[in-house]
Amino acid sequence: MPAGHGLADHTHPWAQLTYSSRGVLRMTSMSTTWIVPPSRAVYVPPHMPHQVDVFEDAFLRTIYIDESACPVGHQRMPGCRSFAFDARGDCGARCTRAARAA
Repeated sequence: MPAGHGLADHTHPWAQLTYSSRGVLRMTSMSTTWIVPPSRAVYVPPHMPHQVDVFEDAFLRTIYIDESACPVGHQRMPGCRSFAFDARGDCGARCTRAARAA
């Protein structure tokens, strides 16, 4: 995806894990924004509003996860939200217990 492009705020009934194998993305979900270089990925639960902006030409990669494969009530759990992983698989201090169970 070329720099300066992106995906407007949207939702969908599936979860997604998004990363860029090259280039830098900005992923915004509700009141949280992540800068996503190639060493990081962002998980977005089903029905969670989010948008993507591309800072550098990027190879955007997304894994879609059917809602039926997510825990029951997952998108409605208090505290359940998007979170980011780094290359070590660590979601850091922003990872809540509800997000870890996702």
